[in-house]
Amino acid sequence: MDWKSIRIEQGDSLPYYMQLAREIRRLILTGRIPLGERIPVSRELMKIFKFSSTTVEKGIGILVEEGFLVRRPRIGTFVAETLPVKPRRQRKHSGKVKVLFTDIFPYGDFWFQILFELERGLSELGCELVFLRRENSAVIDPKELASDCLGVVMCGTNSLRLAREVQAYKTPLVLIGGLDHDVSHEFGLDLLMHDDAETCYCGIKHLLALGHRGIAVLAPCVDSQFGSCQRVGIEKAMREFGLTEKEIHIIECESISVESGEELTREVVSTYPDTTAIFVIDAPMAAGCLRAAAQLGISVPQELSVLTVDSRWFCSIVNPALTALAAYDETQIARHALEKLFGQINTPGYHKCVTRLQRGNKIIFRNSVHAFRRSDPQSFL
Repeated sequence: MDWKSIRIEQGDSLPYYMQLAREIRRLILTGRIPLGERIPVSRELMKIFKFSSTTVEKGIGILVEEGFLVRRPRIGTFVAETLPVKPRRQRKHSGKVKVLFTDIFPYGDFWFQILFELERGLSELGCELVFLRRENSAVIDPKELASDCLGVVMCGTNSLRLAREVQAYKTPLVLIGGLDHDVSHEFGLDLLMHDDAETCYCGIKHLLALGHRGIAVLAPCVDSQFGSCQRVGIEKAMREFGLTEKEIHIIECESISVESGEELTREVVSTYPDTTAIFVIDAPMAAGCLRAAAQLGISVPQELSVLTVDSRWFCSIVNPALTALAAYDETQIARHALEKLFGQINTPGYHKCVTRLQRGNKIIFRNSVHAFRRSDPQSFL
């Protein structure tokens, strides 16, 4: 089999790992890839398709789970000697579920894994995932989004206006992440929210325990639920540990990106020279902090500590590797989202609610944070 002859269509709406799995599966079923043949190692597949290691591993992982491929430790991955037989059963559901990503890409670990788990769960139910993406400034026709599908899952910092308009068409809807407006009252949406208030509180608490008293918190999306919840966590930490505004510097911004992290770090360094640590809830923004520090000749973590929220692969490949609060369980999040969605589809009188996701306060220690004053690390706990 000449693997270099395989082509993945760049214009396809499916994520690349799904396209990779689909194409290899098709070639196995048509006999172009013989049963029992060894497939190239991930490194070779990355070069052939120009995909990341995560994309290749996810695509191959789908086929291993389906039984088309078999991993043999220390030998390699092979096409199964016998093709899997899908059990004949009546599928409970059949149709499309639209998954909309707002102002985010499924490139980082967290959202990539969410998309993967949603696709896997929907596939098991006999449904097709339709992937869509929009910038915050882009206009989406709610009628078009709500039509010709079983339901909609919206991910990221979601538009409250769009969510309500989709609901008006009686289309089952679940949101993962939060809303672009701070809505404190019950608003009749099925929503899986990160506990960003507790995340901010735990991050600040950890830095205080290491002796830092000049902490900058980068708080994006100031008018959204995301930003509002962060503010709640920061204020809780300030009250509990008796911190003043001279000790906690809150830097607000409207966008989340590597570039914004870089820009805000420059602002922190020039405006608050007493800062010894930066806490940012988004890992790519934290990478921007590292980039700015390097350009300014500031040593991390000796002169400036950087703490973020874990994005397993991403946090480990930057230099220095980012110390972070532990990640959420993406498999559990996707499972809860689908339970909510099909609860709406199947259950008359189903009650929609907000579910807050618990992260816990475990720290994954890497190289971007260290103690500032070791003499009295317990004074603020």
